[in-house]
Formats: sequence, structure tokens, C-alpha cells
Amino acid sequence: MPRALPILSALALTVTLLSAQASAPDPPAVPSPSSHALRVLVLDPGHGGDDTGAQVDGGLVEKQVTLDLVRRLQPLLESRLGIRVVLTRMDDRTLTPDQRAGAANSAHADAVITVHVNSSVRPSASGPEIFLHQSGATPLSPPSVEGAADHLPVPGGQPRPLTFTPWSAVQSQHLFTSRALGEHLALAVGTRFGGTPLRVRAVPLRMLAGVNAPAVHLELGYLTNPDEAVRLASELFQTQMADGLVDALTQFRGDAEAAQ
Repeated sequence: MPRALPILSALALTVTLLSAQASAPDPPAVPSPSSHALRVLVLDPGHGGDDTGAQVDGGLVEKQVTLDLVRRLQPLLESRLGIRVVLTRMDDRTLTPDQRAGAANSAHADAVITVHVNSSVRPSASGPEIFLHQSGATPLSPPSVEGAADHLPVPGGQPRPLTFTPWSAVQSQHLFTSRALGEHLALAVGTRFGGTPLRVRAVPLRMLAGVNAPAVHLELGYLTNPDEAVRLASELFQTQMADGLVDALTQFRGDAEAAQ
């Protein structure tokens, strides 16, 4: 009989613990990976340093127009989309195409937009344009090098084969999503600057070839068109372009989330 008390106490403690567990609130839900489908956007202001890009009488040069725009877009896009926006250059400096692609890859970009302005011998040429990189190349293994290992040793298991993608073919892995990004930009930007969606064209683009993320080349307009040159430097244009990018990137992020 004296032993009954410890047994009853143990039973009571067990019941108390079970009740506490049943009444405890559920742990917070772990965020779905799909909610981070677009976490980092890289904006690449074209040209810079010794490479001025397009320029016209009156002082406007492409390298400064693109830099001014992306520096204004960076905080707007971060606040409105809740993402991190990285610039390949923050000042007037010369960057090679590979340095730009390397900066985007180092930032673990989920999308890349390289920003330029156009020029033409025809002063009437106008309007934004969108391009994708398309070289026709497919990801292939590089030529074998004598003595080079083609398998990665794994402790306690079979060696894991290595696959290689040449730098020049990296973008070819993202052609489908790059086109999706381009089409969203074509609709959002085109309807704001002309009323109709833009045509998305695919051409070889050295800078985008090595970008390991969906990427597009955006031409904002023509500096050689006097009316567009004034508009490109205006705050109203920059605000409208920000609105277009927000719409396009929101749609693009929705596509990425739906695909996961």
C-alpha cells in the first residue's frame, strides 16, 4: 500500500504532461520555398567608364542614363517587391561582359535585367526593345583533359559523376524562363510606352551568355530621338518604368511559385 503513492504521482504527472502538450499552440509554419522564388534581382546598368555607349549632343550619354535609372529603381523595387536588388556597378567604371555576368552569379541572382538605351541614324526611331540571349548552343561537357578527374569522390559511397557546362553555354539552361521574363516585360513596358506589347527578340549577347539565371536585355528607348532623350532623363519616365518592372516581376514570380 505505501508504494501506491509514487505510482499515482507518476500517473498524475503523465496526464499533466499530455494535457499540456495537447493545449500547446502549434509551432509556426515553415515558409514554403516557393515564397522565395524571386529573392535576388540583379540590375546591370550598361556601359560605364571608358565605354560611354550611345551619346548625343547636349551631354546625355548612355552610361550615365542607365546608371541613374537603376540607382533610382533599386530602392523602389526592393520596397515594393520585398526582394534584394543588386547593381553590377554603383558608379562610373568599366566592366567586361564576363565581370558583369560574374557579379550576377556571385549574387545568386534569381533574375537579371541588363539596362541600355539605343541609338540610330534615323532620328525618328523610338521605343523600348527587349532581347534574349540565343546562341544556338546547348550545354555540353568540355573536351576531356588528360589526367583530369571526371568523378567526385564521396566518403563511404560510390564516386559521384561530375557534369560540366561551359561558361558560354550557361544561359542556354534558362532559355524558357528567360523568355517568360521577357514576355512579361514586353507586356508591362509595352503597354506603358506605346500601348501594345513589345516584340521579344533572341540574338547572341555576350554579357548574358554566362549568366546562370533568367536574364533579359532591356533597351529603354533612343537617345538619338530628341523627344525620347528628354523623356529618358525625366522622373516621370523612371517612375513609369519602375511600375512596369514591378508588374512584370510580380507576374514572373507568380510563374515561378506555380511551377514549384
